[in-house]
Amino acid sequence: MADFYPILARAVAGLSETSPEARRAIYDRARAALVSQLRGLDPPLSEAEIMRERLSLDEAVARIEADYDEAPAPPPAAGGPVIRTVENPTLPIRPPTPKKAPEFAPLPAAAGEDDGEPLPEPAEPQAARPRVLPPRERRVKPGHIRSAVVGGVVAVAVAAIAATAIYVHKLRPQDTPRPNSETASQPAQAPQSDNGGKIAERVGEPGAPPQNRPAGSQPNNAPGIPVPQPGGEVAVAQRAVLFVEVPETPQQPQTTSGRVFWRLDSESAGQGRPIETIVRATVEIPDVGLSLDFTIRRNTDSAFPASHIIGLRFTSTGDPATQTVKEVGVPQFKSEEGERGAPLSAINSALGDNLFVAALSNVPVEVERNTDLILSRSWIDVPVRFASGRRGIITFEKGVSGSQTLADAFGRWR
Repeated sequence: MADFYPILARAVAGLSETSPEARRAIYDRARAALVSQLRGLDPPLSEAEIMRERLSLDEAVARIEADYDEAPAPPPAAGGPVIRTVENPTLPIRPPTPKKAPEFAPLPAAAGEDDGEPLPEPAEPQAARPRVLPPRERRVKPGHIRSAVVGGVVAVAVAAIAATAIYVHKLRPQDTPRPNSETASQPAQAPQSDNGGKIAERVGEPGAPPQNRPAGSQPNNAPGIPVPQPGGEVAVAQRAVLFVEVPETPQQPQTTSGRVFWRLDSESAGQGRPIETIVRATVEIPDVGLSLDFTIRRNTDSAFPASHIIGLRFTSTGDPATQTVKEVGVPQFKSEEGERGAPLSAINSALGDNLFVAALSNVPVEVERNTDLILSRSWIDVPVRFASGRRGIITFEKGVSGSQTLADAFGRWR
């Protein structure tokens, strides 16, 4: 089942007024959109499956409402002080003592006073004329702009709720082809970086070239060496690195080298839908038994407000209690391995353990920015959090094969 809590909570938090009535309106729209989209799937889902997704949405609603119930209620407004007149017959009422006028030095005699001429009468004070202000230009109230923006965000979030449930039913484990036995052999033994930096701020220095291997080792495991693929294609392995934080030494994360293979693939978004070109990057970190199936596809569903969809499916052969991926961040793109990446404009959704999807914004300005990041940057960061609570970053390069694959795909999508 899909996890609707992050999307629904974001929609509620964007409301200008989080009253129970406003929250209930969001919940009702989300339920209606979810059921409508699920009933329109081909092949249709069973009522049990629709009810299961509906219950998952209701659980997210209950979690959000529990958060608001736990918030302390504002104290009632205290009434103003009541002033009462208290008569005290025991105290005599005395007339107020007139204030003594301030003493000033005597003024010099005015001119003409000695001549006995009367002084001119003082002019009567005139009422101040009101200042006429020029007519002000009418402006749109900021509240109206905010309401329009929030309305758009809510609409996107509600649509994302429905699309998330659809995507989790379309995404099946058998969609991801497993690499052949030759490419699944042991990776290059690259030395670990000594200056890894912080997990959330900086990745390690570029890895050194692979050391000489003993006779009989597989030379095609090294990044940059062509590897035969089924169908006569030749894939080139590019570098990949897994950084995992170490609580005892936060400045020195654990570094494990791996590799990534880029290629174009063809898949259908669902039964009765046309075959579409997708980009697939298979990231392998064999020393820790972790792999990532990273896909980019163009969104062809007009009901889903996204330009492209990134799928992330993790596979681990380690202990599920510690190696399961519970959270991921929005993919980040960067020019150099050691710099901080720029995140895409996207909304992340968890479809379950080890299974995530990122919907890229369909706003024209953000589509242009996302496309520029994807095509022009050389490295990709995927922040993760494991079931053990430890954070990590999977960073992998595009290289020549990745750059060519992405350029071909975006050329076909235009």
